[in-house]
Amino acid sequence: TERKHCRRFSNGGSRAGPEGERPSREIRGDRTRQTRGDMEGPEEQALVRQTAREFAERVVRPVVMRYDESQEFPSEVMRQLGTLGFMGAMVGEEYGGAGLSPLDFVAMVEEISRVDPSVGLGVCAHNGLCVAHLALFGSEEQRRRFLPPLCSGEALGGHCVAREDPVPGEQL
Repeated sequence: TERKHCRRFSNGGSRAGPEGERPSREIRGDRTRQTRGDMEGPEEQALVRQTAREFAERVVRPVVMRYDESQEFPSEVMRQLGTLGFMGAMVGEEYGGAGLSPLDFVAMVEEISRVDPSVGLGVCAHNGLCVAHLALFGSEEQRRRFLPPLCSGEALGGHCVAREDPVPGEQL
């Protein structure tokens, strides 16, 4: 199995292990599966870091001041991050994610944040507050329905915390 980000910036070779196991740490439905990805060496992280750095320099840097000065949200940048698999970074490929390890994710966010911290924070919020919760706690139907557009960057996720009012009229 190939990773989306590998296809864009490398020869696209397979990253499968000797038993055909995908070398990553992936959020898979109601469990997190640990694989060889937790012990991946600097080569994998270097590829993710290089991909994120090249993207940040080529796509984010030219527009960073425009978005900052106009106080607009960089929707187009976020969609493009989705094409690299970074908007579903640690989600398994069966839901459209990239299946990155946590260390790969940190390297990616670090490189994007080096150019524009607000985009890095947006990637973290989308992946951590929305996508990860759906992947871990959503029903299979919810994962199949919502994760593919979130992972591709077609949709942007947020997070809302609400509680049922236990006593009518009680102030929250």
